[in-house]
Amino acid sequence: MNNKKVPSSKFQVPNPGKLGQSNSEPGTWNLEPGTQISVDHFQESLRAQFERQERLHEETLKNFAFNFAHQVRNPLGIIQAEAEALHQKPWLTRHDHEARQAIVRNAKLLLERLHDIEDFCQPIILDLKAHLLGPLLEESGLVIAERCDKTHIELTAPHITEPVQARFDYQRLKIALLQILINAIESMPEGGRLSLITEISQNRGSVDIKITDSGPGIRPDLMRLVGQPFFTTKENHLGIGLALAQRIAHAHQGEIIIESLLGRGTRVILNLPTAK
Repeated sequence: MNNKKVPSSKFQVPNPGKLGQSNSEPGTWNLEPGTQISVDHFQESLRAQFERQERLHEETLKNFAFNFAHQVRNPLGIIQAEAEALHQKPWLTRHDHEARQAIVRNAKLLLERLHDIEDFCQPIILDLKAHLLGPLLEESGLVIAERCDKTHIELTAPHITEPVQARFDYQRLKIALLQILINAIESMPEGGRLSLITEISQNRGSVDIKITDSGPGIRPDLMRLVGQPFFTTKENHLGIGLALAQRIAHAHQGEIIIESLLGRGTRVILNLPTAK
């Protein structure tokens, strides 16, 4: 009888019956009992399977959200139109007019939210061209400067370590960048510090755009949820801003990395490939 032990870097596939599932079930290993596979290979396969499930879940959620928004838009538009038409009715009391204005105001708000949902669910089609990142960062800084001033946030002017050129859709990337910046601003309602810098990665094949705030940080148990569509801890928010930024980054073959310390602040890194 062979008593040779399986090396620690590998494990032996047991009889599927002992695992309570058959080899024919989705996601199981179609391997003969006794087959040895490396732990790294197993972990990588599990990771790939998890990512496929996450993508499927996200697509299902987006399809549901798009269809829901589409179905609600028309009746909501009718409610808004009818409420606006009541403005001409002479028998309305002052209270009636105030109620009518509240209906119109909230109907417009909901229609804007539905538009945001529909826009988020649409495929991202890029108009890729070679651009310098400097002007994009400077423009984004100007867009948020007034808001930072009103909320007592010290904005560090965009710092560019050296001229960087990349192929990107200027308008789409500006949307992604502004979503990240606005998210950072909203995390500091009592004021704070916000910086925007770029750094060339060591391998020279990509560039990091780093947005750092001095806000409250993100609780560790929420980190895995940050960036998922429709997740938010803020009242009256949809939770699609950072998710949209991630979709835009992925469309550019880039990624978004989030680093946070509770009570210290958050850094969001938008990594993009540089132009070849």
